[in-house]
Amino acid sequence: MTRELEHRRELEWRSFNDPLTGLPNRAGIMQALEQVSTEHDDTALALISIDVDDFGALNDRLGTAAGDRILAELSRRWRERLNDDALLGRRGGDEFILVLRSSEAIERLEEVMGTVIEAGHHLPVSDKGPAGASENVSVSAGISIRPPRSGLDPETVLRQADHALYESKLRRDRAWEYFDHGQYQRVASRHRTISAFRQAMHRNELSVEYQPKVNMRTGTILGVEALVRWRHPDHGLLTPGEFLPTIENDPVSIELGEYMLEEAMRQMEAWRAAGRHLPVSVNIGALQLESGDLPRRLENILDRHPDIPRADLEIEVLESTAFDNAAAAEANMRAVRELGVSMSIDDFGTGYSSLTYIKRVPANALKMDRSYVRDMLEDADDRAIIEAVVGLARAFDRLVLAEGVETVEQGRILIGMGCENGQGYAIARPLPPDALEGWLEHWTPPPEWSAVPAPA
Repeated sequence: MTRELEHRRELEWRSFNDPLTGLPNRAGIMQALEQVSTEHDDTALALISIDVDDFGALNDRLGTAAGDRILAELSRRWRERLNDDALLGRRGGDEFILVLRSSEAIERLEEVMGTVIEAGHHLPVSDKGPAGASENVSVSAGISIRPPRSGLDPETVLRQADHALYESKLRRDRAWEYFDHGQYQRVASRHRTISAFRQAMHRNELSVEYQPKVNMRTGTILGVEALVRWRHPDHGLLTPGEFLPTIENDPVSIELGEYMLEEAMRQMEAWRAAGRHLPVSVNIGALQLESGDLPRRLENILDRHPDIPRADLEIEVLESTAFDNAAAAEANMRAVRELGVSMSIDDFGTGYSSLTYIKRVPANALKMDRSYVRDMLEDADDRAIIEAVVGLARAFDRLVLAEGVETVEQGRILIGMGCENGQGYAIARPLPPDALEGWLEHWTPPPEWSAVPAPA
C-alpha cells in the first residue's frame, strides 16, 4: 500500500515537475500562471521565454550527460539568485520560462536579465576529470509584459514572449528582446477589421457612390469615380479612408477590387439602358495589380458585360503605391491597356519618381493630388507644382485632372493655369446612383468658371 501511494505521488509530481531540474514543467508553470493571472489581474506580469544558445552543438560535443549537468546547474543558480517574486520553470530541452509576479521585480527587469545571463558563466561539465573543467553558455530571451487588467490569458502572453525570443535570435546583437504590446494591439485590431470586412462583403453591407469628374469650364461630364461605402452595423456609414488602409495588404482587398469592377460594369449597363453614357473609374490596390491572374479575371468581368465599351472602364493606380513585385504590376498594367481598358495615375505628384511613372505606366490620364490644390491659393510652391504637372501632361499627351477642388476660386485659378478638368466638393460630393441622376440633370458650372477664356 505504501509503495503504491508513493508511486502515485511520484507520477503526480512528474505530471507538473521536471525530474532533471526539480523545476515545474510546462504544465506546472502554466497552472501556476493561471492562478497568478486570476489573483493578480490588476498588476503587471512579466513572462520571459529563455533558450540556451547552440545547446544542440554543446550536447554533440560533450555528450548528453554533460549537457544535463549544465542545465541542472544553470537551473540551480537561477533558482538561488532570483528572489521569491520569480517563478521559474523548464518547458523541455533547453527552454525555460521565467515569470516575474510583482511590479518591483518588473522595474528591476534589466537587472534580473543580467543575473540570468551571468549564471551561464563557468558551469561545471562533470564531477570527474580535470579540476575546474567548465563551460560558458549564453542564452537568448523574449520578454512579454502583460499590462494590468489587460485580460490577456497566459497562453497568449507566452506566445508573445516566444515571438520576442525569435526576434532576439534573429538579431543576435542583444541577449533579449521585448514584445511590443502597442504593435500587438494594432495587429489584433487590424485582424478584427479584416475579419469584419470579409463578413461585411458576404452580408452585402457594401454600397457604391459615384463622384463626377467634369470639364470645369465647359460643364462637360467626363465620367464618375466609383467609391465604396461600408454600412457598418455599429459605426454607421464608413468611407474608404476609414477601412481601406487596414485591408490594403490582405487578400480581401482583391475581393473588394473585383466587387468594385463588377459593380462599375453593372451600373454602366443600367445607365446605358436609361440612355445615359457615363464612364466609370475604379481604384485597385497593389495586391490586385501584382496578381498573376488579374488580366484573365478582368477579361471575364468585361465579357460578362459585352454591351459596355471597354474604354468606358478606367482603372486608377496610386502613384505612391509600393509594389513588392513591380515587374508583375507593370506587366499587368500593360495587359489591362491591351484589353482596351483605360488607366489613370491617381494622386499624381506624391511619389518619388513621377517622370519615370509617366514613362513606364501606360496611363491615359494624370490625377493631380488634392494636397496641391488645397493650398494653391496661399502656397506659391504648390502653384508651381500644378503648372509643372500640367506641362508634363501636355508633353506626354495625357489628360490632366485636379482632385479636391473644393472652392469656386480654386477651380477658376486651375482653369486659368490650363487644368480644366476637376473633381471635388465644389462640383459634387460622392452620390448614390439615384441622387447622381438628379445632379446630372441640373448641374452647370459656376459663371466664374465659364467666363475663363478657352486656351489659345
